[in-house]
Amino acid sequence: ARVVAYGEHTFLLKTLKGVLITEGVSDTRELSELSQNSAEKFYEKHWREAIIFQLAAITSKLHQARFCHNDLHWRNILVQQSRASDEPKIFLIDCPSGKKLFWPLLHYRKLKDLANLDKLAPNYLSRTQRLRFFLLYRNSSKLTNADKKIVREVLQHKQNRLKRKSKTKRL
Repeated sequence: ARVVAYGEHTFLLKTLKGVLITEGVSDTRELSELSQNSAEKFYEKHWREAIIFQLAAITSKLHQARFCHNDLHWRNILVQQSRASDEPKIFLIDCPSGKKLFWPLLHYRKLKDLANLDKLAPNYLSRTQRLRFFLLYRNSSKLTNADKKIVREVLQHKQNRLKRKSKTKRL
């Protein structure tokens, strides 16, 4: 999307906050909305693989730049389906708490981004398709021991979050 305005708040040469405003993107729907109202799209191999590939590439690029979205849920992923092409295109939106991080926070926030993406994925994607996303994200053809550790940590993060949510509901 074309950038129409941007700004940043700095202090002592360090950027504290930034904003980026783009033109509206036509013919888009949230990935969460598509999953609820057009779940059959996930059975279309070409469409599904295009979404997985693009999302893995974008997430990987952000994380390699040490940037974490911090709210990377399906509702913050827009899917554009042009009438002229079957190829969907994705856009990330709503990133007010996104930031560039350093270790050890970077590792935790990467896990959080991945866990948020995987929150709805088991309902629409097979384990093989979710693994494919992870391998594309890691730019790898097979799982290493380090990859397996990350997958376990992502799943553990999801479990811990579910436990916290169920405790707050009981209170």
